[in-house]
Amino acid sequence: MAKDLLRLITFLLVISTPALAQTISGRVTTTTDGQPLPGVSIVVKGSTSGTVTDADGKYSIAAAGNRTLVFSFIGYKTKEIAVENRSAVDVTMDEDASMINEVVVTALGIKKEERALGYATAVVNNEALVKTASPNFANVLYGKAPGVSINATPGGATSGVSINIRGFSSITGNTQPLIVMDGIPIRNGEARNTDYWGDQRIRGNGLLDLNPADIENISILKGASAAALYGSEAVNGVVLVTTKSGKGRKGLGVDFSASYSVDNIAYLPRYQNVRGPGYMLNYSNGGQDANGFIYYDTNGDGKGDTRGLLGATVNFGPKFDGQPIMSFDGKIRPYSPSGNSYADLFQNANSAMINLAISKSLDKGNLRFSYTRQDNGMISYNSKNEKNIMNLSASFNLHPKLQTDLMVNYVNQYTHNRPFKVDRMINNFTGMMNRFEAADWYFNTYQTSLGYKYVTGTNQSLTPNENIIRNGFKSDIADYVWSTRANTYDEYSNRIIASLTQSWDILSNLKLRGRLGTDFTSERLEDRQRSDRPLAFGYSGYFGMSNNIYNNFYGEALLTYTKKLNEDITLTAMGGYNGYQQLNTMMKRETNGGLSTENFYDVAASVNTPTGGRIGVDNARVRWVRDAVLGTLNFNFKDIVYVEGTVRRDRTSTLAPGNNAFVYPSVNSSFVFSDLFRLPTAISYAKLRASWGVVGNYPEIYRANNAYSQGSLSLQQAGGSSVLYTTISSDYGNDKIRPEQKREFEVGLETRLFKNRFRVDLSYYNAQIVDQILPLTIGASSGARTILANIGTLRNQGVELALNVSPIQAQSLNGFNWDLTLNLARNSN
Repeated sequence: MAKDLLRLITFLLVISTPALAQTISGRVTTTTDGQPLPGVSIVVKGSTSGTVTDADGKYSIAAAGNRTLVFSFIGYKTKEIAVENRSAVDVTMDEDASMINEVVVTALGIKKEERALGYATAVVNNEALVKTASPNFANVLYGKAPGVSINATPGGATSGVSINIRGFSSITGNTQPLIVMDGIPIRNGEARNTDYWGDQRIRGNGLLDLNPADIENISILKGASAAALYGSEAVNGVVLVTTKSGKGRKGLGVDFSASYSVDNIAYLPRYQNVRGPGYMLNYSNGGQDANGFIYYDTNGDGKGDTRGLLGATVNFGPKFDGQPIMSFDGKIRPYSPSGNSYADLFQNANSAMINLAISKSLDKGNLRFSYTRQDNGMISYNSKNEKNIMNLSASFNLHPKLQTDLMVNYVNQYTHNRPFKVDRMINNFTGMMNRFEAADWYFNTYQTSLGYKYVTGTNQSLTPNENIIRNGFKSDIADYVWSTRANTYDEYSNRIIASLTQSWDILSNLKLRGRLGTDFTSERLEDRQRSDRPLAFGYSGYFGMSNNIYNNFYGEALLTYTKKLNEDITLTAMGGYNGYQQLNTMMKRETNGGLSTENFYDVAASVNTPTGGRIGVDNARVRWVRDAVLGTLNFNFKDIVYVEGTVRRDRTSTLAPGNNAFVYPSVNSSFVFSDLFRLPTAISYAKLRASWGVVGNYPEIYRANNAYSQGSLSLQQAGGSSVLYTTISSDYGNDKIRPEQKREFEVGLETRLFKNRFRVDLSYYNAQIVDQILPLTIGASSGARTILANIGTLRNQGVELALNVSPIQAQSLNGFNWDLTLNLARNSN
């Protein structure tokens, strides 16, 4: 009996041995490049026992030899691996094509699962940016995101691009979104090209320097809650740009791309080809005959012998008949439509771009370097832009708990003859071309044979026989041709955008991240305007040179703590500080009164004492500092219900002390109800979201100030010194001014149907922008005409709908896909 009992116990021990737990360890890497995957969830199937991989992708878990381990990670296919009594199990994970966009870059560069977001975002990947071979990424955002409109100034690669998100949020202040590149706010600015008399050149803005070939993806934060962590910078939304890295490729990788494009004028006025310039006698008598013609006396006998036209800007003159007639340049031509138009005043813009990128994946990091050459033509005559762009991205894990990320972007740029504005040819009758004349006539007459500017009538000239004395000549068109062909304007700039990010996993649930970044631009401008008349008739010509430096510096520190309260609830808290400093210096020197020597382009050739341009514009120092403390608290229930609250307290040096700190809160929530309720099988995913937040917009620097300006009466008596005086502007600032605030509420629905083949994203938003900053007219007896005040309110409300259909969906990342996208938006302002 005892022997039988001993045999039974031995047998039970033998058959139960595989069921005893043992320690299993291993490493999880990606299939594409062999890089370690930190944060992979590993669970013993059928139990609650689990762990996650560390920064090197390593893990250790206790499980019986006959159990199965389940490996899961966002963006990758879940894998089930049988232990089979092994003590070491290494796993490679494959990217899931249907889950690639599940991770979204949000405020401060924090990556979050798309399902956790309680606000609307739009993500544009690199493939959509490079298809059209545009020299700047903003142009290719057309139609890519609902609620986002792009307005490009005609002219070419250097002409400003305006991005508008959910309508205008300011009447007099900044209307452009904040641009953030790899976590660093960068210089952008407004592209204001409406003031012809203040500046005849079409200007650009900072975002034109971003290279589409180096961009991995763009996230657009549209609502106040999405952008609340940027506080006073985010009233117009935020555009987050993430550059490419060496991640995602095994070993050494080389990418090469080239593109060539031709731009030409797309839209022109519609013309009639029945009548030429002039009008009939029943309208006005200008000396024309019954058919509308006048006659020139060309042989001096006192009688008109050659047909001509009235000097009119309207086109109700005689009908085209193909018979000889004298044009404004003194040549006899058939009176027929020339078939010419404004388009012939311009040129086709031929642009070419090449990009070479080298990437290397290492055991403890990755590296990518790219070089891009852009040769961009522009439609304005003899205008061009050349760029040399270099981008370096590196990431290193020198210690399992430390990660260092470095990004350096360098742009060397030369622009020749920035396009000239056409205001006087479209907003003035004397610049409107009729159907009889042709652009070639102006190319032949805008300058004399001696190289001076055209002369009309009987004005003095060294070549009086070349004076333009016939009707039909339009000085505004000739001035445009002179400006684009006789004058030159050169810009040389170097821009560096760089960031250094250090991450430290202090504990498995406690992380610290620090970041430093800079955006530095050095710019040199030279403006040469040809002498338009001989020195004998007076001084003319101009030379100006400018040296500008734009220097932005950014720093931040963020501490994140994650606590899993139980199997269902996870809390994440984040607190931090960031600061942003801007220092811009502009210096200009220009000739005054013309050039003492014809076409000698130097400040020393100034007839009078050289000047420095406009104080506060061409010569200025602009300096301000903003900093903030901020925090977030996230609640996660079973990956089904997410709630997030954020708060940011801003301070700025551009407002008076004691009135320069403001708080911007937000809250958002998402509910993935498809994971909670049993829905029809056609519905793959469904989520409701809601958010509320406050963001701001400070007044322009120095606008809130009351400051005196100094002047001089020069010497008033022999042996004395200059008498100084001060004045104050009649447009007063306000020490108590508050920033404009946008308070926005948003709700939305996201669904995916038929195994993610059909996607719907619907949003409704209602934003009230209060405390609009406007000049308020006050009584002159107060000593001022206006005072800056918070007196206006704007409201933007609207609906956004994004539909995405995939008729053909690949089974692998490199397979064939066919996607159709429809974006619709309606905004009421």
